[in-house]
Amino acid sequence: MIMKYNVILLLCLAFGLFSCYDDEGNYDYREIDELTITGIPEEPVAALYKSEHLVLSPTVISKFDGEISADDPNYEFAYYYNKAAGGDFLTPRLLDSAMVKDLNVMAEIDPGNYVAWFKVKDLRTNIVTTAEFKLEVSTALTKGWLVLCEDEGRKVRVDMIGEIGERMVVSRDILDFLPESHGAIQMYMQSNMVYTGSTPYLNLYTEEGSHRCFSYNGSFSRTDYSDPRGVEFIRKTDDIIIAEDVNYSCVVITAEGDVYHRASGNSVYDVKINVDVPLTEPTYKMAPFIGFRWQTNGYNGVLYDKTNKRFKYFLSYAYGLVNGMRYLFDPKDPEAEEKLFDWKTGKDMIYMAGTRQGNGLVFALMKDASGQYSIYGITTGQYQSSPLQTSYIDIDATTAPGLANATCYAFHPTLPFLIYNNGSDVYLYDMATRSAKRVLTLSGESISMLKFHKLPDLGNKYPDAIKDYQYRLAVGSAKSGAATGSEGCLRFYEVPEFAAELIPFGETYTGFGLIKDIAYKGR
Repeated sequence: MIMKYNVILLLCLAFGLFSCYDDEGNYDYREIDELTITGIPEEPVAALYKSEHLVLSPTVISKFDGEISADDPNYEFAYYYNKAAGGDFLTPRLLDSAMVKDLNVMAEIDPGNYVAWFKVKDLRTNIVTTAEFKLEVSTALTKGWLVLCEDEGRKVRVDMIGEIGERMVVSRDILDFLPESHGAIQMYMQSNMVYTGSTPYLNLYTEEGSHRCFSYNGSFSRTDYSDPRGVEFIRKTDDIIIAEDVNYSCVVITAEGDVYHRASGNSVYDVKINVDVPLTEPTYKMAPFIGFRWQTNGYNGVLYDKTNKRFKYFLSYAYGLVNGMRYLFDPKDPEAEEKLFDWKTGKDMIYMAGTRQGNGLVFALMKDASGQYSIYGITTGQYQSSPLQTSYIDIDATTAPGLANATCYAFHPTLPFLIYNNGSDVYLYDMATRSAKRVLTLSGESISMLKFHKLPDLGNKYPDAIKDYQYRLAVGSAKSGAATGSEGCLRFYEVPEFAAELIPFGETYTGFGLIKDIAYKGR
């Protein structure tokens, strides 16, 4: 009996074991899979904000299935990030909405250092395997060239060619937090934005409004003008068309032709100064140009009354005059033997700009009713009670091809050159020889900007490499047939002393909208 019982017990145990084995097969009981993630670097995955992509290509190995491919339907991939230790805590956020194995996404999260995770989920078991890594998003907005351009529908956009060590990196739409506006006019940086002061500001002027941006540690944020007269006065900034800084004394001209002078740092600009009687409404309007000397302490400047077609003189400080009483004066006529032209020209002003030549030499390109062009040379000086007539040139049309069709102009800061465009060609008019020659052709492109960018005079605080850019011609152009918003090109050229062809300097930067202006940001 005992042996029979033992046999039955053995049979039962055997049957039970086999039953368990069969049951395990029916319910898919098996050893848990293990995933191994490699290819995660110890150094941070780094990229420049809105300029470069965050890229990572990890390898995922399954204990049973080997290397997992990116399109394996049994697995789900995701990348998350959080603020690094010492920063503000954030709820983990999805880094790439595409939910893919290989990360390749534009760095559009705020600049900073982060902790990030690559997560792999086995959809059959819901088991998640993670790998941690560091993430670093830096900004190229600390210093470099700001580029004001127009996108589709003339939408205003500001891009930047940022300096990162020896690299130059382009960032797009860096002021995307501003209200949408159209019709780019000008960028203007207050002197203390570069190397000095603790409150650097960038002013942006458009046809639909003007904005002031504060810059700190490379980031931009919007701020408001702090004029004590409040919102009603601030509204007047919406139609600025030109601004110049003269020894921290800012002068602006509005689209309606009114001139304002900012004498204090707490206001955008003060009362209208295109008046014959102080504090009254003006009876004449101004052309959109301001002629100031490039040198420091340039308190004086030349403007142009387009109503009466005459030069006027801006005078911030002068001996024998009461400061603040009146700012626009009629220039004094020189002695008969020194007179080169009438201050009341009867002509239209085409372009005017100050230079570093002489004691504040300003050149003005004028055109009379018959289409005859001429260049007026005027010395503004320092503390002078009146500008001085320096030179006068009538331009023979046969010696200046394409001038009648020009849309962009620039006077060289140290050489007697007028530079202008005719479609895709750039011409240089030499005032010494009174002749022009073609010095650049950009085939398949049209010129949208010519500029010598004046830096605020701050002694030796600029690196020499940046100072030299003041004497290089910046050329903005648009490629024919390119997509709107990416047709713009920016190039810099050396201008030879003897009116030869322009010499390319540095890289060609592309992908901008239609370029209207540039400005250098020093810190």
